[in-house]
Amino acid sequence: MKNYMIGALAAGTALCGLAATASAGEFDGVTVNILTRPGPVIAGRLAERGKEFEAATGAKIVVTEVPFAEIFPKIQADWSTGTNSIDVGVFAAGWGVELDAAGLLEDMDPYIA
Repeated sequence: MKNYMIGALAAGTALCGLAATASAGEFDGVTVNILTRPGPVIAGRLAERGKEFEAATGAKIVVTEVPFAEIFPKIQADWSTGTNSIDVGVFAAGWGVELDAAGLLEDMDPYIA
């Protein structure tokens, strides 16, 4: 099963939206690994919201920061080889075209109410 989300909006929506509908402990033992670039604007907010999501659901949120130049090759290698150690990749919108053409993105519509 593919488990990828497109961009920061999808990551934020997932963290916020699921927390509103999930009960505490519902996702105990689940870990969501997010890859993004360093800094307070994206990684910092994901980490903050991740703590709230953890408290609300029991899922563990791991935010990994890498230099911007490393994001695309790491995501592409992880997803194309089936390693799937990255659940959410926060990347430049233009990269979505290439990742989608390679069949590495999942349609998120069924998960958004």
